Amino acid sequence: MAAIYGARGIGIVLSGMMPTGVKGLRALKACGGFALAQDRTSSGWFEMPSAAIDFAKAEIVMPPERMASVLTIIAQSWQDAGPLGDRAEPLLG
Repeated sequence: MAAIYGARGIGIVLSGMMPTGVKGLRALKACGGFALAQDRTSSGWFEMPSAAIDFAKAEIVMPPERMASVLTIIAQSWQDAGPLGDRAEPLLG
C-alpha cells in the first residue's frame, strides 16, 4: 500500500494479540501516510494497537466507532487539496 498510495495511504490497527503490521505501518508513514490505532479501552486485546502506537507512532488513537468520521475528515482534506496536493497539517487540531 505504501508503494502504491504513499501519502494518501491509511493503515488501521484494531484489537489483536500479536504485534503484527508494524513494518507495514512504518513503511506507510515513511511515504507520508497515516496510521490509526484502536484505543486501550475499546480493545479486547491491546497488543497490536499498542505496537502500532509505540513502534509505528500511530498519529490517531481512538475507538473504532469514531474512526469513520476521522477517515471522512482526511478524505475531505485530500479532495480539497486536489489530485496532487499534499496532506493538510494538522488535520485534527
